[in-house]
Amino acid sequence: MDDLRGAASEALRQLAWCVQNDPCTALGTRTHHGWDGRLVGYEWRGQGYAETCDALAPIQRMGSELAEMITPGTRPRRTAAPAARYAKLVFQWGRVRPRRWSPRAVVDVVGWAIRKASEPQFGFGAAWSKVGALATTHLEDCQGGRPHAIADSRVTASLILRLDAALAQRGGGEVRCVFPGLALMPRRGERGELAKHKLCPTRPAFRRRWDTQTMVSRLVLCLRDILNGRARLPRMPLPGGGCGAWTTRGVEMVLFMDGA
Repeated sequence: MDDLRGAASEALRQLAWCVQNDPCTALGTRTHHGWDGRLVGYEWRGQGYAETCDALAPIQRMGSELAEMITPGTRPRRTAAPAARYAKLVFQWGRVRPRRWSPRAVVDVVGWAIRKASEPQFGFGAAWSKVGALATTHLEDCQGGRPHAIADSRVTASLILRLDAALAQRGGGEVRCVFPGLALMPRRGERGELAKHKLCPTRPAFRRRWDTQTMVSRLVLCLRDILNGRARLPRMPLPGGGCGAWTTRGVEMVLFMDGA
């Protein structure tokens, strides 16, 4: 499971079992149980799990095509048009966009996400997180691939709150120290205090930086591997029916609902 050790590894395993065992009633009156039940109960802007997967498929495909075009020597003119088309679809689906953006900025984010460029020299936000994450879905099927997860407020809140509770229970330190990149801003209450509050309707304020995107994606990948490696945890429901291995997007969608 990545290279997490000690308190970090144990806290993440505890998070996996807490999500499995805690009922979820976020954004509705129906109660969903387990990772599989939570995923089936996913909803975004009136669309359920299968509908959202259908809506994301062409966006992710376009993002993957853009990612394959990016090399250290790629000329901006070659990627400008596809980058603009891809970003507009992402912003339309996510209902959020940066205050200022350009095709070059889109290429910078995607290039960084696929490890072909340095960290972007502009501010991080949920819109850029979606741009980077949805362009890396194809890495799920690659040996050693490390796709990014969407590190929006809901996903990040779920991780912070549940890891805070797990660490407090074990006396294993603060989230921001054990998981660099995850930090509240400002931190409220005593250790473990945040996790006593219902995850809905309020979420903690957290810093928005590129290292937050990196850590959230890393933790989602670790959770994916935990779920796929434990016989007592459910397999991932597939949007077309049946079950399969958990993916980065599937784990992210469950955390999205958990942090609602």
